[in-house]
Amino acid sequence: SYAAAVYINLDIKILFHPDGYNGGAESLIDAFQNRDGIGVPMLQYLGMTLDAKNAQRRAIQPFPAMIKWLRD
Repeated sequence: SYAAAVYINLDIKILFHPDGYNGGAESLIDAFQNRDGIGVPMLQYLGMTLDAKNAQRRAIQPFPAMIKWLRD
């Protein structure tokens, strides 16, 4: 959902709103804006995106940029 929000320029404070995520919205915002976020290893395993290190090796944009949006 974070990658989709970035793609459509949705403010992530709308996605991770204060009334959701059992009070963990700010932690999620921090995780996605300042680190690789969560779930990137699985998305990478599925061939849907790459982390920064692997994206640099392939000269493509890393997560939140997506290689593909749906699993095969």
